[in-house]
Amino acid sequence: MKNKLDSNFVLIAFFIYFILFLIFLYVNFNKEMILEKREIYSSIIIGEKYGFDINGTALTFGMITPGSSSSTREISLVNNYDKNVSVEIYAEGDIKDFLKVSKNNFILRSNESVNVGFTVSVPSECEMGAYDGTVIILIKKVNS
Repeated sequence: MKNKLDSNFVLIAFFIYFILFLIFLYVNFNKEMILEKREIYSSIIIGEKYGFDINGTALTFGMITPGSSSSTREISLVNNYDKNVSVEIYAEGDIKDFLKVSKNNFILRSNESVNVGFTVSVPSECEMGAYDGTVIILIKKVNS
């Protein structure tokens, strides 16, 4: 009986070690895949008037009214690497619920550029105020 318990314990310990090892490999593999991480501040003001904000270092959408209005900004991404890269875009913070991206999870060839549009749309029941967050752009190695 004791021998069977010992072998079960060894089997469970090995299984736990194996799972932890796989998690370790996954985390480190993904870190090596990321070539570049860009963070772009983004903001919108929801109010009773329309307004715009011109800012070359952030995705600021100005002031829009709730309901049928929206605002769009565009950025240009250029692949300066000597190999193809994968581009993944997502948003964090309060603005993520309003933000839509025109192109996501795509391959950008070496020396190629692409324009990516960001549009904010605000539902009519949204509370007025300032909303902000960060757009994250991950440039990754392409799996061969």
